[in-house]
Amino acid sequence: DDMQLPLYQLAIADKTEHTVSAVLIYKINIENILLFGATDSTEIHAKTKPLSQNRSFSGDWPQLQARWNGIIHGLVAEFESGLVAVAPNRGATTCQYCDFPALCRIAESDRDALTLSEDEL
Repeated sequence: DDMQLPLYQLAIADKTEHTVSAVLIYKINIENILLFGATDSTEIHAKTKPLSQNRSFSGDWPQLQARWNGIIHGLVAEFESGLVAVAPNRGATTCQYCDFPALCRIAESDRDALTLSEDEL
């Protein structure tokens, strides 16, 4: 759902001849300082967990990069062609922390899904 790290890795990979080996950000709050992101390397930082130990993705780093790039390029192609679908990845969970409900068409999409035409009845 969060495209921040995938966009960073794509932007960096397109601008350098070096291999992107990780994308990481710190999450800081009053209780904790966490390092969050994706990598296959155990040498980046002592607190990084390689993808092989991560339950959210079963592939390796190049596979994750390819998946992210495919998603990003697909969204760009859809947007450029005029398709702006209401398609949250995880339904209401995706929308839970959104700051832009006034701009979103998810309620409109839900209403349309519940309204059947005479042909569909």
